[in-house]
Amino acid sequence: MNLTLSRRGLIAAAAASGLVPSFLRPARAASTTRRGDVLRVAHLTDMHVQPELRAGEGFAACLDHMGSGFKADLILTGGDHIFDCFETDEARTATQWELYRSVLKKHATAPVQACIGNHDIWGWNKGKSKTSGNEPNWGKKRAVAELGLPARYHTFDQGGWRFIALDTVQTDPNDANGYTAGVDDEQFDWLSGLLSKTPASMSTLVYSHIPILHAAGGLFNRTVKKTTHSLGASLVCLDNLRLVHLFSKHQGVKLCLSGHVHNVERIDFQGVSYVCSGAVSGAWWRGNKADDKPHVARAVEGYVTLELRSDGTFSQGYETYGWKA
Repeated sequence: MNLTLSRRGLIAAAAASGLVPSFLRPARAASTTRRGDVLRVAHLTDMHVQPELRAGEGFAACLDHMGSGFKADLILTGGDHIFDCFETDEARTATQWELYRSVLKKHATAPVQACIGNHDIWGWNKGKSKTSGNEPNWGKKRAVAELGLPARYHTFDQGGWRFIALDTVQTDPNDANGYTAGVDDEQFDWLSGLLSKTPASMSTLVYSHIPILHAAGGLFNRTVKKTTHSLGASLVCLDNLRLVHLFSKHQGVKLCLSGHVHNVERIDFQGVSYVCSGAVSGAWWRGNKADDKPHVARAVEGYVTLELRSDGTFSQGYETYGWKA
């Protein structure tokens, strides 16, 4: 695959309902773009919008930077849109989503398509969220509604490319984090069927919150004995073997984007590029040093840029926007 890296970085890069404003609605399929055969896509992930730490201002600054510089035709958001509703009550959850929508409405300059992150799922920690699980918009239903999605996983076409949004956060009450990473069987069957019906000549981009492949986490996630490396059940898809095997049977799959890990990383494997797109929030709006692991630098606040070409090749970069935590 002919890949050209942008000069600005070695590694880089909404269905409508009556209650969802137009800026959150899914981009319509397009046979052409305003730049001929190049579709410019910005991948913004892990915004972690919250009232504290000037997170709303930071997200706005990122959107303004993208709109005035890169000028994307399409914005993909990679999950963790708000800091957290996994463990928060209704009032706190509503406040965060209201802030997220307000910033997006004022500052987004292109259509938005989203996927779900673990912090977007309301109430899975019932004790801390004070929920019963019987609320009509409990769990992922809340995220689907807030983001204006047709479903928790979905697809759309634009600029000659097929885009597939996956839901890689699966409930697991026995896990310390309350979830594990991967694609459930229902979703995998849907994905397999979709790819089998996708023309071989059509380039495909898959995006999810938790990475399908990820390596850098092995540098700082170890077992208790500190003799082997371990990525953990919530850091990378546990069923990535079947996903990689599926993609290997469909040569149109070119690129998989993810967030979650707040690192910038790219793995080229069997003809597919797996890109972890850093984080708009850096280290959760506290600069690029994680409080829990001060020896590990997280990505500088930024976003991935992509130029997708009609022949299936692409260029990528990572743009920082000058944010000071």
